[in-house]
Amino acid sequence: MKHDKRSIQEFVAYCRDSHGNEFPKRDIEQFQQEYHEHSPIWWYTAPHFLYSVLQHSLETLDFEAIIKLGFFIRDLHEQLGKLHSEQFKKGKGKLLTVYRGQGLPKSDLQKLKSHVGGLLSFNHFLSTSPDRLISIANARQTAENQESVRVLFVITVDLSISSTPFANIRDLQYYSSHESVLFTTHSVFRIERIQQMDKESRFWQVQLTMMEHNDGYWSSLTEFMRNEIQGPTEYHRLENESLSQIQEITVQFMIAITAPPKLNPTSSETVEDKYYVSK
Repeated sequence: MKHDKRSIQEFVAYCRDSHGNEFPKRDIEQFQQEYHEHSPIWWYTAPHFLYSVLQHSLETLDFEAIIKLGFFIRDLHEQLGKLHSEQFKKGKGKLLTVYRGQGLPKSDLQKLKSHVGGLLSFNHFLSTSPDRLISIANARQTAENQESVRVLFVITVDLSISSTPFANIRDLQYYSSHESVLFTTHSVFRIERIQQMDKESRFWQVQLTMMEHNDGYWSSLTEFMRNEIQGPTEYHRLENESLSQIQEITVQFMIAITAPPKLNPTSSETVEDKYYVSK
């Protein structure tokens, strides 16, 4: 995961030019000088500017920022892949369940409810916890208003077939006081069911199952998203070579939900339903 100084220097220059007034100068300098002294997971979980820039670029499809961040996205993805192989190599026949609590706009929840059985991809690296109570507490900490609800995502992974990189990062993250399972960006899940947990407080549970890459719907979704990120403008075409380096890692640059009745892997239909969900 060693890179020449140019990749790091170009990213640092981008941060100074585009976000110079947002982040402490010392943090940017520390990243440039000490990048290889810490692991990608350490940098991702550290209370520095990198996390904000990365999440914002993935969630808003900021192609310029994504290109500049390509080296880090690769490094983080590859570290998760290595850890995944080490931690779950004996996972045949076992299931892993993790949780994520967060707030969600009502309109997005309605979209999820209307696509049970379809696919959901989070457009960022996805942090989860094996502790259900902690995740519920995280959801309850989100602001409650008439336009949003609290959601507990319950994610089930079949370790015998899963190839999407994810890993327990407790021993490598900046703060090691709690268990955390991190999924690579744009992992894809099937929406199994949605039910209300608490009628009075508008709390919902969304059951997800991780998809295997050779699944038919996954293949159709992947093809659709690859076409999406080619971009219609000359800028995107010129940058295609750079984008291709991280295309396999960030193959879906958005939240995309597909309903099975509308998506047939053998037909010429395209994915019609897509939308964005903030972190």
